[in-house]
Amino acid sequence: MNDFVSKIMMRKSEPILDNEIPNDILQNVFKCALTAPVHKNLRNWHFYYFSGKKRDELGQLISPKKEFYSNNLQFESDLKKFNSKFYNSPAYLICVLKVDNNHAVPVTEQYVTIGAVIQQIIISTELLGYACYWRTGKWCVNNDLREFLNLSLHDSIVGFISLGSKLNRTPRKTVVDQKDFFSIV
Repeated sequence: MNDFVSKIMMRKSEPILDNEIPNDILQNVFKCALTAPVHKNLRNWHFYYFSGKKRDELGQLISPKKEFYSNNLQFESDLKKFNSKFYNSPAYLICVLKVDNNHAVPVTEQYVTIGAVIQQIIISTELLGYACYWRTGKWCVNNDLREFLNLSLHDSIVGFISLGSKLNRTPRKTVVDQKDFFSIV
């Protein structure tokens, strides 16, 4: 089997990453991302890279805030959980779709396009010998972050991609049987 195909088939999201990806490799990842298919040449997305002190500042910005909790134990628990996840990555790429409701390309296709760009990032990172982890959820709906990034009302944070070197490579548990998802007719 082709080495690239084998790497893709054995790829597994790694939530705990070590060192930053070197800049020359990172630039190649970004170039690969730009090869994703787009509709009507619409590239209405932007990615924000945070590492080092900027990553730490990002963590402070989006971490749980004590003033929003009536229960101190719950705050401590949520903060501990956040820290254990957030600081397991040396760098983050925040993925933003600048939704254009007036474009000929339907909004659903705009989301598909940024998903394709993100997949290019994930696959190229893996093929270049590094790892990543795509996170969604609470981090993506943080108003402090939206304000910091100066996002408009229609902009959508679709994910955080953790980027770094593989600390521990755990084997993929199962490969899904393609018969369950594909039919040749």
